[in-house]
Amino acid sequence: MDKFQDWVIYGLAILGGIAVMVNGLKGVEWILSPFTATKTRLGEHDKMLANDKRRLDEFEREQSELQDQVAVIGLAMAELFNHILTGNDADKLKEQQENLLKTFIK
Repeated sequence: MDKFQDWVIYGLAILGGIAVMVNGLKGVEWILSPFTATKTRLGEHDKMLANDKRRLDEFEREQSELQDQVAVIGLAMAELFNHILTGNDADKLKEQQENLLKTFIK
């Protein structure tokens, strides 16, 4: 009966040791949880920043295209006024017409 009790005691000691190690690992996990949560949030913020950068780049490209279009419209209107006032320069009007078509048919 003595050997059986020894085996029971050893078995319980082993199970106790396993329980202590599991609780120790839970403690380490609890200590590191703020770091992992912060890392996860930083990853989400990086995705949002990349999305915002892509959108801003798109807006800048569109703004540049709009500025080009406004410049071409301004030149075309200036040529049209010049033609109305002086009655000549039909070639420049055709040139501005081509510029307008090239700009808006991209």
